Amino acid sequence: MNVTWKAYPLRPEPEAEGRRPDDHTRESWRMAAEMGAPDGVTFHPWPDDRDMPSHSLPALEAGKCAERQGAEAFARYHEALLRAYFELNRDISQRDVLIQVADSAGLDVAGFQRDLDEGTQRAAVLADFIEAQTRGITAVPTVLLADAAGAVRVVGEVPLAQYRRVVDWLLAT
Repeated sequence: MNVTWKAYPLRPEPEAEGRRPDDHTRESWRMAAEMGAPDGVTFHPWPDDRDMPSHSLPALEAGKCAERQGAEAFARYHEALLRAYFELNRDISQRDVLIQVADSAGLDVAGFQRDLDEGTQRAAVLADFIEAQTRGITAVPTVLLADAAGAVRVVGEVPLAQYRRVVDWLLAT
């Protein structure tokens, strides 16, 4: 099975300083923690007294920079980035945090930093976004599981067991 991650900027433009968790954010994280717990996935609610990331574009561009170092480098970076945000509550819209995550993931930090500073990966992020729009994708996460007959969409926060059922069904058909 091949997994291809695509960028989808939820917050493409920086928001005002001081974005803090609201009731919707807290409820979303609570639900994610509840669904992920049986599979060992950890979500630590964002502290009410700390600013959340101002926008998603820097982290998505950083992911594309990591991808330039190969599929394994991207996989390590992606996992470290998710951990930084969801477990450690790090502001992944900040350049220094993105570079620290690259270092912790064992990337070539000088190459990563050069690619990040050049800003050339923004076009790749926007291309992914346009592709999603042409496919009618409007939510994150949206997972397309494809077989010879087509694709099945799994949209939104769903338990891992639901993904397993869909994959088992596709394998059986």
